[in-house]
Amino acid sequence: MIIWRGWGILAALIPAAFFILFAVVFGIGAKGTFLANPTLMIPVSGVCSAAVVWWLGRKLNSAPTRELVDPKTGQRVLLRNDHSLFWIPMQWWAIPIVLLAGVIVAGMVLGQR
Repeated sequence: MIIWRGWGILAALIPAAFFILFAVVFGIGAKGTFLANPTLMIPVSGVCSAAVVWWLGRKLNSAPTRELVDPKTGQRVLLRNDHSLFWIPMQWWAIPIVLLAGVIVAGMVLGQR
């Protein structure tokens, strides 16, 4: 089960979309380039998608809060935007995406020795 609030699901969909985009664009017309290698497309698309996830998460979660006051009790309630995936704010998902890309690159480098 996937649990998200607001647009937090984009933290998972953006990396998938970037990988598909890179696979289509660089897989079809880029024979012979460094991105034609599918194992290299994963970390490159991961780093690019992490940048987008970080930027979009910061933008969405930094919207100003609204303060509401209950007229009967005078109690104040703050309403803020929450865009999260598995209770983790969207922008922080950029870190595991980059770490996963780094692990893949390390596996590629160590696997060639």
